[in-house]
Formats: sequence, C-alpha cells, structure tokens
Amino acid sequence: MKQLDWNREFEKTRKTTIDVLEYIQLITGFAYKPIKLVTVSDYQKAPTWCDGNVEIGYNNDPQALAHELGHGLHEKIREAGHEDKYGEEFADTIRYFVEKIISPTSAWMKTSKQNILLRECKCSFGEFTKKLMSKEFFGNIDWT
Repeated sequence: MKQLDWNREFEKTRKTTIDVLEYIQLITGFAYKPIKLVTVSDYQKAPTWCDGNVEIGYNNDPQALAHELGHGLHEKIREAGHEDKYGEEFADTIRYFVEKIISPTSAWMKTSKQNILLRECKCSFGEFTKKLMSKEFFGNIDWT
C-alpha cells in the first residue's frame, strides 16, 4: 500500500474508531482514553498503545489503530475499578466493529470471530453495549 493510501486509511480508521468509542460512551457511560501522540515509522513489529501514545509502522494495517484505541477503552474500564480481564479481547472487539463499518471483507475480519467477547455478544454491537452496561464482561466468561 502506498504511503498516501495508508495515511488515508489510517485517518478513516481514526475517525470511525472515535465515532464508535463516543457512541459506546454515550450508551454505556464508559469513556475511552484519547490519543495523545501517534508515532509512525517505516517499520514497527506490531502497533503499540501506552497511555494514549500509539506507535505504528507503515508495514502495519492502518486499521490496527482501532485495536490500539480499544486498549484506551479497557484502561478506562480498569480505572473505574473493574477487573483487568480481556484487555486484548476488548481491543480486538473495537477493531471488529470498526472494520465492520469501513472494511467488512478484510482478511482480518475473516479471522476475528474467535474472540470471547465477540462470541458472547454474537458479533452484535447492540449486544456488546448491553453486556458492557450490565457489566457481564467484567467477571469470568465461560468459553463454551
């Protein structure tokens, strides 16, 4: 992917993810941490999130930003006193709902449904927010 195309996809992902997270906040009351700084390099083994700072490479999928911002939602959930469980799953779930909007046929979407939170909400955004509001995601979830 050319750098200009990557930048466009990254910006589309950023905007869509913020829209999704703001809607989650409106519905559930759970806030998210905003981006403080994005560092883009030519190569990054994997994108990272650390307290609002994102590092990502042009070699990474620009849609991976949605996952990293999902960590910001999980951090706010932890700060609200809930268990530190399912951090990667929350991040992947946010990416799933963002990609469902902007690139529903992507290669990543074809492998994303094994996430325990997505299985619990049957890949439904409405069910996800309902279970988030009821705090069903903060205890143990049975894999069966």
